[in-house]
Amino acid sequence: MPEPDAYTVRAATNADLPAIEALLEAAELPTRGLAGCIETCFVAADAGGVIIAAAGLEPYGEVALLRSVVVRQDRRGTGAGDAVVRAALNLVGEMGLDGLYLFSVKATGFFARFGFEMRPHRRWPRAMRASLQYRQMDRWDPKNEKITGMALELPPVDQSGQKAPR
Repeated sequence: MPEPDAYTVRAATNADLPAIEALLEAAELPTRGLAGCIETCFVAADAGGVIIAAAGLEPYGEVALLRSVVVRQDRRGTGAGDAVVRAALNLVGEMGLDGLYLFSVKATGFFARFGFEMRPHRRWPRAMRASLQYRQMDRWDPKNEKITGMALELPPVDQSGQKAPR
């Protein structure tokens, strides 16, 4: 019998969309626009194939929004959230992006462990303004009191395709 915390991380597919959306809705996180970036999403599934965590990227030129990071309530603390975020960060590295941005209501400490720092969304690169979540921020949190913007600056890529030290 598999370990109760056992899971496998893999790229998400269109077939996973309803399960990811259900997780997001249960956590009161936005689902709008998720279908448009499913090819840059990752899921953690338990031994029975049930999706227990997800994370996605919305690329915008040389930067991306990390979105839809969610772990099923009863599977928090198992490392599944870390695993899907690391899968997304690996893809960011493969894509050679310069920065990764996110919005958080309750998980700033979680994202800080990956090197994210607080940065108000109004100080994000212009390319990020194309994000639906960015465009809705002033409606969701008009006084910028509840939702925290965070950023992870990534080292530039050198001519050999390797990330150069900053």
